[in-house]
Order: sequence, then C-alpha cells, then structure tokens
Amino acid sequence: MFVDIHVHVQKHPGVLRNGKPCFASPQQLIERYDAVGIEAGVLLPMVHVECNYVSQSNEEILEIVETYPGRFIPFCNIDPRAMTNSADAPLGDLLRHYRDKGCKGVGEVCANLPFLDPLVQNLFKHVEDAGMPLTCLNNGRRQTTRLVRRVARAQLRPPQGREAQPAEGHRCPGCPHPQD
Repeated sequence: MFVDIHVHVQKHPGVLRNGKPCFASPQQLIERYDAVGIEAGVLLPMVHVECNYVSQSNEEILEIVETYPGRFIPFCNIDPRAMTNSADAPLGDLLRHYRDKGCKGVGEVCANLPFLDPLVQNLFKHVEDAGMPLTCLNNGRRQTTRLVRRVARAQLRPPQGREAQPAEGHRCPGCPHPQD
C-alpha cells in the first residue's frame, strides 16, 4: 500500500497564483493517485498565513475525508498563536477536539516562528500530551538539534540520502524552496 504522507488539497479553488490554482481538488488528486497506484493521502490543512493566501479550516479537511472515505487521512493544524497568542494557551482543547473528530496527527506546522519560541513549545507540549504525531517544516539544523535535546521523546529524523524537496510546482510565499 502506498500512502502520500504530505498533501494539500482545496475543496473549492482558492486565490490563483500566477493565474493557476495553487492546490488540486480532491477529485484531481484521486485521479493522479489512481494513475500511479497511491491508495491514500495524508491531508494537511493550510492554516498559517505564512504559507497560504487564504487559510483553510480543519473542518474542510474533515469534510473532504467524509466525502471520499478511505482515500484520505485527516491531520488537523493549529497555529501556535491560536486562542490567546500566549505560551500558556490551552491548545490541548483544540487538539483533543480534532483528534476526537478523527484527525490522526498535526501538521504541517509552518508558522514563521523558531521551534524554541515559547508559543511553538506550548503547541509541541500539547501535541505530545494529546498523543498525536506532528509534521513541520524544517526550522534549521541548529534549531532542530536543540529541540531534540530539549524534548526527550522527540523522534525527528532528517531525510535519508538527500534533502527533502517540495512537490513539483509547489510554491508557498515566504517558505524556502530550491531555485528552479
């Protein structure tokens, strides 16, 4: 069984980038998956303003999963600045809500904040307490190393063999990408 562990879709076309839709629709993605033998994809909502023109709700992801049973695995996404924009925000309330609705993990966290920022640390603490896996954009080797030392149970691993590359055509304003 092949599973795409990192995908973004939009139920309705969003704001165009360079005259083209930024993300595929669920139907378009399923057609691509069928053509290449991928059985399911992990849906990562785009909630951070740093990587999307218009935010996407966790509810939209859950609706897509309900519409296409067995084809998608829902993750939720919580911005570290959510609720009270403080390092003691009760983000666990949100995480447990979405976990109970069927979300299997959290991500892709890509808020423009260092991993060691107290807001991000608060999110990571609540994710761990909720028992959910997390995916995030690489925050740099130094930040990642410090985070691993700080969080005893963290299991962050670099990609094997080469640096991870974004999908062809994937462009997020403000996100690092190799030059074409």
